[in-house]
Amino acid sequence: MDICEQCFESNSVSNHIISTGKKLKTPVKCSECGNYTLYRLNDIKLKNDVQKIIRSFYEHEWEHGLVGSAGMIAKEEGDDIGLYLPGLMTLKDICYMLFEIDCDERFYELLKDYDTDGESEFDQSPDEESWLDMGCKWEGSDNIGLEWEKFCENVKHKARFFDHSGYSRISELSKLNKTFETLSIETNKTLYRARKITSEIVLQLIEKNAAKELGKAPFHLAGLNRFSPNGIPYVYLSEEKETAMLEIRLQEGEECAIGEFQTSTLNLVDLRNENLEQIRQNPFSEKHTPELICSYNYIQGFVFNISKPIKDSDKHLDYIPTQIVSEYIWSLGYDGFIFDSSLCDGDNYVLFDEKYTYYDYEVLAY
Repeated sequence: MDICEQCFESNSVSNHIISTGKKLKTPVKCSECGNYTLYRLNDIKLKNDVQKIIRSFYEHEWEHGLVGSAGMIAKEEGDDIGLYLPGLMTLKDICYMLFEIDCDERFYELLKDYDTDGESEFDQSPDEESWLDMGCKWEGSDNIGLEWEKFCENVKHKARFFDHSGYSRISELSKLNKTFETLSIETNKTLYRARKITSEIVLQLIEKNAAKELGKAPFHLAGLNRFSPNGIPYVYLSEEKETAMLEIRLQEGEECAIGEFQTSTLNLVDLRNENLEQIRQNPFSEKHTPELICSYNYIQGFVFNISKPIKDSDKHLDYIPTQIVSEYIWSLGYDGFIFDSSLCDGDNYVLFDEKYTYYDYEVLAY
């Protein structure tokens, strides 16, 4: 049986049918939903794809026999065995969370394995609370849930340079390794870096050696930044000239020199909100992994700290969490990361080393 892109009210399912299904020459009436549509996908293919996704995030309690074990633990008949169980979910809950399918009996029917004589977990009632969240909430799993505020509190106010008995930064950050791998991309780009022309002397220095003056700062001039502490220079670049000008807080009437750099092929962690949202909203994406979804809020905490305004007097303390995460990304072998500008819709890049070639510069006024 074939189904079409309008059979279910789910953007992710519809897009999956469009991207993996067969496109017809002209719209044809769908035998399942009655709509005239262009795409068809075999229902078995969709069922297998959906089941695979569900099993990657959840397990039926049959796998562990936890309901029976909880019943044995309960002291008296009639005790609420839910007190002895991790959070259980229904198949309906899962389908809503992953695919935004809300009480569509046809979808639950699609998932059934009729050749198993009721022995498949998908043959059971979709209203039964029989599924375990294996990614984040069940302590018996490889728990990868993270708390950004807890991390910030520990590295700012308890132990900054070494782990201690109550908290291990390395153990916590290592839970992000697979997420960073999922978010990594290889790219080469033309990028820009701006510098204010504050005096005639600065302009003369740039004219004399623009590659040096507009590139990575020397150690003795590396100041405190959101991602790097004093004395450790990173390269801060932008994908657009306008973004580079805004990032140095150029005011009306001021001038700047904008250097143009071509990077080599870089392995970067893409932390842009649009990228994160596209992955989060598409369960059929290979990047929609349990590790990424469970660490999503932690990553969002890091991204929020990147963009929130911080008083000059608070920078030394409030920059510590983002500096530690940045250096951890570097320690994993990445060349840097990409993030959204907080001042416009542009993209910013942090590079740990000088993996770029200087081309030219120009002087622009704001």
